[in-house]
Amino acid sequence: MRHKVRHIIVPKNNGGGLADPSLKLMLQNMGFSQVEEIDELETITVEGGSITGLPFLGEHADLNIRSKLSHH
Repeated sequence: MRHKVRHIIVPKNNGGGLADPSLKLMLQNMGFSQVEEIDELETITVEGGSITGLPFLGEHADLNIRSKLSHH
């Protein structure tokens, strides 16, 4: 799969603690080279449109976990 996937977008986290692991670091250590983090309400431009990170306030909203992000 690494040779087919060129770019991965993941949510930012709180520094990679046990409750909020860094998805970027995990994917880079698995061999993915282009991993980009976005924060809540941050928008990046991609070919044919854009991707915006939306806060996910559902399950475990009381925990300080930033990796819970929806993409629009």
